[in-house]
Amino acid sequence: MTAKISLHDNTHSLIAHLIKENKFYEAYQMILQKDAKEIVKILTQIATEKGIIAYTFVNFILQRKETSFWHKIAAQVISHLQAPHHKIAAVYHLKKSIQLDPADWTAQEELLKYYDEGLISQEEAFRYAKHVLVHNPTHQTGKKLIGIG
Repeated sequence: MTAKISLHDNTHSLIAHLIKENKFYEAYQMILQKDAKEIVKILTQIATEKGIIAYTFVNFILQRKETSFWHKIAAQVISHLQAPHHKIAAVYHLKKSIQLDPADWTAQEELLKYYDEGLISQEEAFRYAKHVLVHNPTHQTGKKLIGIG
C-alpha cells in the first residue's frame, strides 16, 4: 500500500526546501498563501532542523512587509531556538509588534512570559497585564502583577 501525500504536505515541503536553499523570494511568494498556524508550523520545523535560517527568512520578509503579524512570527521562531540571546530578540520583536498594533493583546500576553526572566520591566509588565486581563481574565502572570492572583 502506498502512502498518500497531500498537496498540503507537498507545499510545506517545497516552502521548507526553498528556505533551506536560500531561495527566499520564491518561498515568500508561497508562504503568503498560508494561514498563521501553518506559517508557524513550517518555520518552527525549519528552525528545529536547520536553526537560524528560519529566523533569517522571517527577517527577509520583515524587510519587505514590516507588520505586527510578522514580528510576532519572528518572536515565535527565534524563541523556538531557545538560546538566552534569542529571548532578547523575541522581546524586541514582540515590542515592535505592539508598537505597530497596540490593540493586539496577544503580543502583550506573549511578552509577559519574559517578565519573570527580567527581560521586561515591572512598569511595562504592569501596563501589558492590565490590557491582557481585559481579554484573558485568568492569565496568571497578569493577575500576579496586578495583585489579584
